Amino acid sequence: MAIPSLLDHIKYRYSIVITNTTTGDIIDVSKSFENAVWTTYRHSSQSGVLEVTIKEGIHLTDTVIHEGSFINFFVNGEGYFHGRIEEVELINNGEQGYVWRVKAYNSLWLLSMVENAKREHGMTASDFFQYLMDKYSHRGLQGVVREAASIPLDREYYMGESLFNMIDDSLVATHSQTADELFMIRDNMGVLEFREMKALQTPYVLGDGSFTTSYAYTANINTDTYNVIKGVRFNDDTGYVDTWWDTDTGTIDRWGWRQHIIEIQDHILDEEIETYLELVLEAKNRPVRNARITAVGIADPNMQAGAGIQVRINRKQIDHMLFAETVTHVFSANDHVMDLEISVVVPVVGEV
Repeated sequence: MAIPSLLDHIKYRYSIVITNTTTGDIIDVSKSFENAVWTTYRHSSQSGVLEVTIKEGIHLTDTVIHEGSFINFFVNGEGYFHGRIEEVELINNGEQGYVWRVKAYNSLWLLSMVENAKREHGMTASDFFQYLMDKYSHRGLQGVVREAASIPLDREYYMGESLFNMIDDSLVATHSQTADELFMIRDNMGVLEFREMKALQTPYVLGDGSFTTSYAYTANINTDTYNVIKGVRFNDDTGYVDTWWDTDTGTIDRWGWRQHIIEIQDHILDEEIETYLELVLEAKNRPVRNARITAVGIADPNMQAGAGIQVRINRKQIDHMLFAETVTHVFSANDHVMDLEISVVVPVVGEV
Protein backbone atom coordinates (compact mmCIF):
# COMPACT_ATOMS: atom_id res chain seq x y z
CA MET A 1 0.00 0.00 0.00
CA ALA A 2 1.36 3.40 -0.98
CA ILE A 3 2.30 5.68 1.91
CA PRO A 4 0.11 8.80 1.84
CA SER A 5 1.79 12.15 1.32
CA LEU A 6 0.68 15.61 0.34
CA LEU A 7 2.80 15.58 -2.80
CA ASP A 8 -0.44 15.03 -4.69
CA HIS A 9 -2.03 17.90 -2.84
CA ILE A 10 -5.27 17.93 -4.84
CA LYS A 11 -6.35 14.83 -2.94
CA TYR A 12 -5.96 16.55 0.41
CA ARG A 13 -8.60 18.63 2.12
CA TYR A 14 -7.93 20.91 5.05
CA SER A 15 -10.58 21.73 7.60
CA ILE A 16 -10.20 24.37 10.31
CA VAL A 17 -13.03 24.87 12.79
CA ILE A 18 -12.91 27.47 15.58
CA THR A 19 -15.24 27.43 18.58
CA ASN A 20 -15.75 30.74 20.37
CA THR A 21 -15.70 29.92 24.09
CA THR A 22 -17.61 33.12 24.93
CA THR A 23 -20.54 32.87 22.53
CA GLY A 24 -20.42 29.20 21.60
CA ASP A 25 -20.36 30.15 17.90
CA ILE A 26 -18.64 27.68 15.58
CA ILE A 27 -16.71 29.20 12.69
CA ASP A 28 -15.47 27.18 9.72
CA VAL A 29 -12.57 29.04 8.10
CA SER A 30 -11.41 26.16 5.88
CA LYS A 31 -11.99 28.06 2.63
CA SER A 32 -9.66 30.85 3.78
CA PHE A 33 -6.82 28.48 4.74
CA GLU A 34 -3.40 29.74 3.66
CA ASN A 35 -0.91 27.58 5.58
CA ALA A 36 -0.34 25.83 8.90
CA VAL A 37 2.70 24.81 10.93
CA TRP A 38 2.17 21.98 13.42
CA THR A 39 4.97 21.14 15.87
CA THR A 40 5.07 18.43 18.54
CA TYR A 41 7.72 17.54 21.13
CA ARG A 42 8.45 14.23 22.83
CA HIS A 43 9.12 15.89 26.18
CA SER A 44 5.74 16.64 27.70
CA SER A 45 6.92 19.89 29.28
CA GLN A 46 6.52 21.40 25.80
CA SER A 47 3.02 21.68 24.41
CA GLY A 48 2.27 20.92 20.81
CA VAL A 49 1.77 24.10 18.78
CA LEU A 50 -0.37 24.95 15.75
CA GLU A 51 0.21 28.20 13.88
CA VAL A 52 -2.35 28.95 11.18
CA THR A 53 -2.59 31.72 8.58
CA ILE A 54 -6.10 32.49 7.32
CA LYS A 55 -6.36 34.82 4.33
CA GLU A 56 -9.74 36.49 3.90
CA GLY A 57 -8.94 38.70 0.92
CA ILE A 58 -10.42 42.13 0.26
CA HIS A 59 -14.02 41.16 0.96
CA LEU A 60 -15.04 41.91 4.50
CA THR A 61 -16.58 39.01 6.39
CA ASP A 62 -18.15 38.63 9.80
CA THR A 63 -15.30 36.40 10.94
CA VAL A 64 -13.82 37.45 14.27
CA ILE A 65 -11.31 35.17 16.00
CA HIS A 66 -10.86 35.58 19.75
CA GLU A 67 -8.05 34.44 21.99
CA GLY A 68 -9.19 31.60 24.25
CA SER A 69 -11.22 29.97 21.49
CA PHE A 70 -10.71 26.30 20.64
CA ILE A 71 -9.38 25.33 17.23
CA ASN A 72 -9.53 21.97 15.43
CA PHE A 73 -7.37 21.15 12.43
CA PHE A 74 -8.21 18.22 10.14
CA VAL A 75 -6.57 16.77 7.03
CA ASN A 76 -8.81 14.56 4.89
CA GLY A 77 -11.24 14.32 7.79
CA GLU A 78 -8.64 13.03 10.24
CA GLY A 79 -8.01 15.03 13.40
CA TYR A 80 -4.48 16.39 13.72
CA PHE A 81 -4.82 19.07 16.37
CA HIS A 82 -7.19 20.29 19.06
CA GLY A 83 -6.12 23.17 21.26
CA ARG A 84 -6.79 26.60 22.63
CA ILE A 85 -5.84 29.77 20.76
CA GLU A 86 -3.39 31.78 22.84
CA GLU A 87 -2.31 34.43 20.34
CA VAL A 88 -4.32 36.25 17.67
CA GLU A 89 -3.01 38.70 15.08
CA LEU A 90 -5.18 40.52 12.52
CA ILE A 91 -3.33 42.11 9.60
CA ASN A 92 -4.74 44.51 7.01
CA ASN A 93 -2.50 44.32 3.96
CA GLY A 94 -4.33 47.02 2.02
CA GLU A 95 -5.00 45.76 -1.47
CA GLN A 96 -4.32 42.18 -0.39
CA GLY A 97 -7.01 42.31 2.25
CA TYR A 98 -7.21 40.84 5.72
CA VAL A 99 -5.08 38.06 7.17
CA TRP A 100 -5.53 36.28 10.50
CA ARG A 101 -2.59 34.59 12.17
CA VAL A 102 -3.37 32.46 15.22
CA LYS A 103 -1.22 30.36 17.52
CA ALA A 104 -2.71 27.56 19.60
CA TYR A 105 -1.38 25.05 22.13
CA ASN A 106 -2.62 21.54 22.79
CA SER A 107 -3.73 20.13 26.16
CA LEU A 108 -0.20 19.40 27.38
CA TRP A 109 -0.08 23.01 28.57
CA LEU A 110 -2.50 22.00 31.34
CA LEU A 111 0.32 19.99 32.95
CA SER A 112 2.00 23.25 33.90
CA MET A 113 -0.59 23.85 36.66
CA VAL A 114 0.96 23.74 40.15
CA GLU A 115 -0.77 21.56 42.75
CA ASN A 116 -0.19 19.25 45.73
CA ALA A 117 -0.54 15.50 45.27
CA LYS A 118 0.51 12.19 46.81
CA ARG A 119 1.70 9.12 44.93
CA GLU A 120 0.78 6.14 47.06
CA HIS A 121 3.26 3.32 47.69
CA GLY A 122 2.97 0.65 45.01
CA MET A 123 1.44 2.95 42.38
CA THR A 124 2.96 2.66 38.93
CA ALA A 125 3.66 5.72 36.80
CA SER A 126 0.56 4.97 34.75
CA ASP A 127 -1.56 4.55 37.90
CA PHE A 128 -0.38 7.94 39.15
CA PHE A 129 -0.96 9.56 35.75
CA GLN A 130 -4.57 8.36 35.68
CA TYR A 131 -5.05 9.46 39.29
CA LEU A 132 -3.97 13.00 38.38
CA MET A 133 -6.13 13.06 35.26
CA ASP A 134 -9.19 12.05 37.28
CA LYS A 135 -8.43 14.35 40.21
CA TYR A 136 -8.10 17.44 38.02
CA SER A 137 -10.65 16.62 35.34
CA HIS A 138 -12.64 19.65 36.48
CA ARG A 139 -9.70 21.79 35.29
CA GLY A 140 -10.11 20.51 31.74
CA LEU A 141 -7.77 17.50 31.89
CA GLN A 142 -8.75 14.35 30.06
CA GLY A 143 -6.39 11.41 30.19
CA VAL A 144 -6.23 7.70 29.41
CA VAL A 145 -3.59 4.99 29.80
CA ARG A 146 -3.00 3.19 26.51
CA GLU A 147 -0.10 1.01 27.69
CA ALA A 148 0.43 0.51 31.42
CA ALA A 149 3.70 0.65 33.36
CA SER A 150 4.60 -2.39 35.46
CA ILE A 151 7.13 -0.97 37.94
CA PRO A 152 5.69 -0.20 41.41
CA LEU A 153 7.05 3.04 42.87
CA ASP A 154 7.65 4.32 46.38
CA ARG A 155 5.34 6.78 48.12
CA GLU A 156 6.03 10.41 47.23
CA TYR A 157 4.51 13.70 48.38
CA TYR A 158 4.57 16.55 45.89
CA MET A 159 4.04 19.98 47.41
CA GLY A 160 3.67 22.95 45.10
CA GLU A 161 4.86 21.03 42.02
CA SER A 162 3.58 21.20 38.47
CA LEU A 163 1.67 18.15 37.28
CA PHE A 164 4.33 17.74 34.63
CA ASN A 165 7.08 17.51 37.28
CA MET A 166 5.05 14.92 39.21
CA ILE A 167 4.54 12.77 36.12
CA ASP A 168 8.09 13.24 34.88
CA ASP A 169 9.53 12.23 38.26
CA SER A 170 7.43 9.06 38.13
CA LEU A 171 8.59 8.32 34.58
CA VAL A 172 12.25 8.86 35.49
CA ALA A 173 11.87 6.53 38.48
CA THR A 174 10.32 3.92 36.19
CA HIS A 175 12.92 4.26 33.44
CA SER A 176 15.77 3.96 35.95
CA GLN A 177 14.54 0.51 36.94
CA THR A 178 13.95 -1.09 33.56
CA ALA A 179 15.32 -0.94 30.05
CA ASP A 180 12.24 -2.66 28.65
CA GLU A 181 9.72 0.12 29.25
CA LEU A 182 9.94 3.74 28.15
CA PHE A 183 6.91 5.99 28.29
CA MET A 184 5.75 9.42 27.21
CA ILE A 185 2.62 11.57 27.44
CA ARG A 186 1.07 12.44 24.10
CA ASP A 187 -1.90 14.64 23.19
CA ASN A 188 -4.55 13.08 20.95
CA MET A 189 -7.08 15.75 19.97
CA GLY A 190 -7.39 17.06 23.53
CA VAL A 191 -7.02 13.73 25.37
CA LEU A 192 -3.66 13.12 27.07
CA GLU A 193 -2.48 9.56 26.50
CA PHE A 194 0.05 7.57 28.53
CA ARG A 195 1.99 5.73 25.81
CA GLU A 196 4.79 3.17 25.69
CA MET A 197 7.36 4.19 23.09
CA LYS A 198 7.57 0.80 21.40
CA ALA A 199 3.85 1.00 20.65
CA LEU A 200 4.44 4.17 18.62
CA GLN A 201 6.58 2.60 15.91
CA THR A 202 5.36 3.50 12.41
CA PRO A 203 5.80 1.67 9.08
CA TYR A 204 7.66 4.59 7.53
CA VAL A 205 11.26 4.60 6.32
CA LEU A 206 13.15 7.88 5.95
CA GLY A 207 16.58 8.31 4.46
CA ASP A 208 18.32 7.52 1.22
CA GLY A 209 15.78 7.01 -1.53
CA SER A 210 12.78 7.38 0.76
CA PHE A 211 10.97 10.72 1.15
CA THR A 212 14.06 12.55 2.44
CA THR A 213 15.37 15.71 0.78
CA SER A 214 18.26 16.32 3.20
CA TYR A 215 19.63 15.00 6.48
CA ALA A 216 22.45 15.26 9.01
CA TYR A 217 23.34 12.24 11.15
CA THR A 218 25.46 12.13 14.31
CA ALA A 219 26.59 9.37 16.65
CA ASN A 220 28.59 9.93 19.83
CA ILE A 221 29.75 7.99 22.88
CA ASN A 222 30.41 11.10 24.95
CA THR A 223 27.07 11.95 26.54
CA ASP A 224 25.17 8.87 27.73
CA THR A 225 27.14 5.78 26.70
CA TYR A 226 28.42 3.36 29.37
CA ASN A 227 29.92 -0.14 29.24
CA VAL A 228 30.47 -0.59 32.99
CA ILE A 229 27.48 -0.51 35.33
CA LYS A 230 28.14 -0.37 39.07
CA GLY A 231 25.19 -0.88 41.41
CA VAL A 232 25.44 0.35 45.01
CA ARG A 233 23.20 -0.01 48.06
CA PHE A 234 23.81 0.76 51.72
CA ASN A 235 23.64 -2.33 53.93
CA ASP A 236 21.98 -1.48 57.26
CA ASP A 237 23.21 -4.73 58.84
CA THR A 238 26.92 -4.31 58.05
CA GLY A 239 27.16 -0.53 57.83
CA TYR A 240 28.95 -0.86 54.49
CA VAL A 241 27.92 -0.25 50.89
CA ASP A 242 27.24 -3.39 48.86
CA THR A 243 28.31 -3.25 45.21
CA TRP A 244 27.46 -5.20 42.06
CA TRP A 245 29.00 -4.96 38.57
CA ASP A 246 28.15 -5.71 34.97
CA THR A 247 30.54 -4.97 32.10
CA ASP A 248 31.03 -5.45 28.37
CA THR A 249 34.69 -6.17 27.62
CA GLY A 250 34.10 -5.84 23.88
CA THR A 251 33.08 -2.19 23.99
CA ILE A 252 35.59 -1.48 26.77
CA ASP A 253 38.29 -2.48 24.28
CA ARG A 254 36.72 -0.29 21.59
CA TRP A 255 35.71 2.77 23.62
CA GLY A 256 37.61 2.59 26.88
CA TRP A 257 36.23 2.29 30.42
CA ARG A 258 32.92 4.19 30.71
CA GLN A 259 31.37 3.69 34.13
CA HIS A 260 27.86 4.48 35.29
CA ILE A 261 26.86 4.21 38.96
CA ILE A 262 23.26 3.48 39.91
CA GLU A 263 21.61 3.20 43.31
CA ILE A 264 19.84 -0.10 43.86
CA GLN A 265 16.43 0.55 45.42
CA ASP A 266 15.47 -1.40 48.54
CA HIS A 267 12.50 -3.11 46.91
CA ILE A 268 14.77 -4.82 44.32
CA LEU A 269 15.56 -8.30 45.65
CA ASP A 270 19.15 -9.55 45.68
CA GLU A 271 18.34 -12.27 43.15
CA GLU A 272 16.90 -9.61 40.80
CA ILE A 273 19.92 -7.28 40.85
CA GLU A 274 21.98 -9.15 38.24
CA THR A 275 19.11 -9.01 35.74
CA TYR A 276 18.50 -5.36 36.58
CA LEU A 277 22.15 -4.44 35.87
CA GLU A 278 22.03 -6.38 32.60
CA LEU A 279 19.01 -4.35 31.49
CA VAL A 280 20.69 -1.06 32.37
CA LEU A 281 23.86 -2.11 30.52
CA GLU A 282 21.79 -3.08 27.50
CA ALA A 283 20.21 0.37 27.44
CA LYS A 284 23.44 2.34 27.97
CA ASN A 285 26.01 0.29 26.03
CA ARG A 286 25.53 1.97 22.67
CA PRO A 287 26.30 5.28 20.94
CA VAL A 288 23.75 8.08 21.20
CA ARG A 289 22.40 8.54 17.69
CA ASN A 290 20.58 11.58 16.36
CA ALA A 291 19.46 12.78 12.97
CA ARG A 292 17.91 15.94 11.57
CA ILE A 293 15.80 15.18 8.52
CA THR A 294 13.84 17.29 6.06
CA ALA A 295 11.39 15.16 4.14
CA VAL A 296 8.33 15.12 1.96
CA GLY A 297 5.31 15.35 4.23
CA ILE A 298 3.60 12.14 5.28
CA ALA A 299 -0.11 12.68 5.87
CA ASP A 300 -0.54 10.67 9.04
CA PRO A 301 -1.55 12.22 12.39
CA ASN A 302 0.66 9.62 14.10
CA MET A 303 3.72 11.15 12.45
CA GLN A 304 4.51 13.37 15.41
CA ALA A 305 6.94 13.47 18.31
CA GLY A 306 7.41 10.01 19.78
CA ALA A 307 6.85 8.22 16.49
CA GLY A 308 9.28 5.39 15.74
CA ILE A 309 10.76 5.73 12.26
CA GLN A 310 13.16 3.46 10.42
CA VAL A 311 16.10 5.60 9.35
CA ARG A 312 18.23 4.36 6.46
CA ILE A 313 21.55 6.06 5.68
CA ASN A 314 23.57 3.91 3.31
CA ARG A 315 26.86 5.82 3.58
CA LYS A 316 27.02 5.00 7.32
CA GLN A 317 25.39 1.59 6.97
CA ILE A 318 22.59 2.82 9.20
CA ASP A 319 19.25 1.04 9.17
CA HIS A 320 17.80 1.59 12.65
CA MET A 321 14.51 2.36 14.34
CA LEU A 322 14.88 5.88 15.73
CA PHE A 323 12.30 7.94 17.60
CA ALA A 324 11.18 11.47 16.88
CA GLU A 325 12.07 14.06 19.50
CA THR A 326 10.54 16.96 17.55
CA VAL A 327 8.39 16.94 14.41
CA THR A 328 7.29 20.02 12.49
CA HIS A 329 4.81 19.78 9.62
CA VAL A 330 4.44 22.73 7.24
CA PHE A 331 1.15 22.52 5.33
CA SER A 332 0.12 24.76 2.45
CA ALA A 333 -2.23 24.50 -0.50
CA ASN A 334 0.58 23.33 -2.76
CA ASP A 335 3.06 21.58 -0.49
CA HIS A 336 3.67 19.63 2.70
CA VAL A 337 7.11 19.10 4.20
CA MET A 338 8.39 17.77 7.53
CA ASP A 339 11.38 18.66 9.66
CA LEU A 340 12.32 16.04 12.24
CA GLU A 341 14.82 15.68 15.05
CA ILE A 342 15.10 12.00 15.88
CA SER A 343 17.16 9.85 18.24
CA VAL A 344 17.47 6.38 19.75
CA VAL A 345 15.40 6.39 22.93
CA VAL A 346 14.77 2.65 23.29
CA PRO A 347 17.37 -0.12 23.01
CA VAL A 348 18.13 -1.62 19.63
CA VAL A 349 18.34 -5.31 20.51
CA GLY A 350 21.61 -7.04 19.60
CA GLU A 351 23.28 -3.96 18.15
CA VAL A 352 25.82 -1.48 19.54
